[in-house]
Amino acid sequence: MHRDALKPNYHMTPCRYYAQGKCKKGDACNFVREATAQPTNSSPHPMHGPSHDRASRNAGLPRHDGRPVSQQRETGPDTIAQRKAEAKEAAARRREAAAAARREAREARELAERERRKATAKQELERLTEKAREDATVNVQHLIMGSAVTFQAGLAIRDYTTGYESSIVRVRNLPSDAQEREIRDLFTQQGVDPAKILLLSNRLVDGTREAKVLLDAEVGKTIAVGLDGIEFRDRDLSIDISEYHSPDKMGYGIMRDADVLSVSWRSPTVRYVVSYPSAEIARQRIQRLDGMSYHGRKLRFEVNQTPPGHSFYVDPGSVKISNLPSSVTDETVRNITWPDALTVRRLPSKVKIEEPLVAARMLYDLLKDSWKNDWFRRALISFDDTTDDANESKGVASFNLQFRSWEEAKFVYDFLKDRKLSFLGDAACWLRLPLPISYVITLSVEQHRAQRKYWDALLLEFQGWNTDECSLSISDVMGKPLVRVRALGSSAKVVGFIKTRVEKIAAGQKVEGWHPGIGRLESDFASRVLAQTGAYMRADWREKQIKLYGRTAAIYSARRMVQAELARLGSLERMTTIPRYGVRFFLTKGLAELQEMCGKEAVHLDPATLILTTPNSDKVLHAVSRLIGQSKSQPRLAGTLDMLCPICLCDVDTPIVLGCGHATCSSCLQHLATSASGTTKYPLTCMGNNAKCGTPIPIPYIQRFLTPAMFLKLLKSIFVAYIAQHPHRLRYCQTPDCEQVYRVTSRPRTVDCPACLASLCSACHAEDGHDGISCRESRLQRDPVQQERLAEEWMMSQGGRVKKCPRCSVLMEKVDGCNHMSCYCGAHICWTCGRDFHADDIYPHLNSAHGGIIDVRQ
Repeated sequence: MHRDALKPNYHMTPCRYYAQGKCKKGDACNFVREATAQPTNSSPHPMHGPSHDRASRNAGLPRHDGRPVSQQRETGPDTIAQRKAEAKEAAARRREAAAAARREAREARELAERERRKATAKQELERLTEKAREDATVNVQHLIMGSAVTFQAGLAIRDYTTGYESSIVRVRNLPSDAQEREIRDLFTQQGVDPAKILLLSNRLVDGTREAKVLLDAEVGKTIAVGLDGIEFRDRDLSIDISEYHSPDKMGYGIMRDADVLSVSWRSPTVRYVVSYPSAEIARQRIQRLDGMSYHGRKLRFEVNQTPPGHSFYVDPGSVKISNLPSSVTDETVRNITWPDALTVRRLPSKVKIEEPLVAARMLYDLLKDSWKNDWFRRALISFDDTTDDANESKGVASFNLQFRSWEEAKFVYDFLKDRKLSFLGDAACWLRLPLPISYVITLSVEQHRAQRKYWDALLLEFQGWNTDECSLSISDVMGKPLVRVRALGSSAKVVGFIKTRVEKIAAGQKVEGWHPGIGRLESDFASRVLAQTGAYMRADWREKQIKLYGRTAAIYSARRMVQAELARLGSLERMTTIPRYGVRFFLTKGLAELQEMCGKEAVHLDPATLILTTPNSDKVLHAVSRLIGQSKSQPRLAGTLDMLCPICLCDVDTPIVLGCGHATCSSCLQHLATSASGTTKYPLTCMGNNAKCGTPIPIPYIQRFLTPAMFLKLLKSIFVAYIAQHPHRLRYCQTPDCEQVYRVTSRPRTVDCPACLASLCSACHAEDGHDGISCRESRLQRDPVQQERLAEEWMMSQGGRVKKCPRCSVLMEKVDGCNHMSCYCGAHICWTCGRDFHADDIYPHLNSAHGGIIDVRQ
């Protein structure tokens, strides 16, 4: 028998729960729910029994499809299978409906979450945008090439005060815990613009603080009067003002207390002779007592001898004591010389010297009565006793006379010099007046040794000069491999001339070009240069400059060695232009991989020019090609707010939001900041809207990615570019190698350079100025026609390769290339006709007027 025949036929069995209305299976029930189902047991009375009764009870009940039992057809196998399939389809439809409901609910929740995140991101964007706008109001002020320059957002130059216009206000007697903010408040409360205040130093001096503030000279004079003697936290402040001298190059120094004349003289002393029982005892007392200190004085004990030219008897047991104060008594001397002294006798004084305070009063009266109109009392600021322990021990009295200026102190110095004074025993006093101007520069021993010929010649040249006007000294720094060069004097013009000569020698000669490899090999390569040529080479990492020091022939040989080394290192490099879409990939991944392979300093990416610099090897070039290929397959999806970085044109990563609402990648902004010193386009602005947005980048955002040294270098490059582009506003000092700049004025005014002390006119730029005459008269005196004629003759002799800029008149030379010439002043010049055009008009002019941008020669 087939085994399926043994299975119960569920489809023919009625559902007993259905009859009771308790079936929970519904259409999925496997039992028959209809009254016509056949019973499983046969009965002789088919119309009677329990089955018949249930059928009777179920008559009229609805089927699962809604029809009464009386209307149903006979149940057969096909009907049951069909109904089973329908039941399964219904169950599937219900499951699908439930799944769809769950899916719709999940999508609704996801949509709500996206909207919530989008709203949160929008709020955060608004917050960051507002913060960027606040940060855009931050300004910074730095001392650049001797000028106090104020920068605003984007590092645009807002204002500047040149060294020519500046003065230093020194605030003394500040509390030891005085903060920079409090010091600035002292000046802002007097109405000074905060952008005009540059705090140079704030240091402790003898338990109190002393601050130096750089201000406009006119403002400084007014403020110094208003602040002097003002009370600040229970302290009376002391204010003085001095001219500004640039800290660049040779260390500046108007000598401290240069207006103080030191006067000293020998204090009155007495001598004693003490007799002992024998010459041996006297000798023992001399050995024991010579050099002893009494009231701060060092006493001298010696054998008493017959004075030269005399023949009287002298006791061999007598001892002479010198340098005793005039107030000493015989009893005091006896106590000093031990009780075995037989006699104590004061020797008569040959000269009459008054006591220090009496002599000082007599000196004051002498000076006061030596000039009419009470000049001395008006010129003198203070007369102080400065006798210290060292002077006391030597028997010297010392006083300081401070005057309003060094010139007044020098006037009194000349009056007292070699003058014998009766109250000092017809002796002259000792005088000391420091020279007012002092400049110092420190060199390495190697540099000084390589340049010894020039330093020795400079010393010899100034050896016979008047030491009051100037002096030059070169000395070793004790305990250090350094040499100090000092120029000082009273004549600003002469000292400035010496200072310029010193700085010119100390500057050495620059070698064009730079390579990080020079720095890595500096110790070895510099040693080879020194050994083979005799020139000292120094590679400056911060400025990325190479300098040579030594004789002309040595520098010539060293320059060839350095250029050859730069060429060799340069041949090991390869520059590749990467596609714009690959910037993001290289900044986030590719650059780090290449730097790990080649070294951090050997790989550089400029996001502005898209140039990638790497070592020139097959391995590295293969890696670069592979990375460029990978950058193509990187997804470039829009962000939450559909924003792309305007630099790399990819989805913003670690965004930095600017005040305009545009966001840029943190890594992209970092590279923009670090590479900005190589451009002349300022201010630094947002590159959104196809680089047309123009919103300045806040300074704190730029500082975030730069070290202080890098930031200061960037500021200097911006100021240098500003000077070149605005020759009608600022100009360099005319002394060679002097970096000071002065403000160009419409009216003639003679100004003095704070660095080299050279004078010039700020309107016509004439050397030494021309007080009392106009610029036109000065030009006529300097024969400008003759100078112009000579310049024109020289230019004509150059065969057309040298011409003048039509805007700023600087000479330009064209070596090769197209006829579009750009000048540092911003002019765009047609070399053929010499006219100045706008940047957008120069090429159309060349094509239309001259048939092309280059000269075509048949």
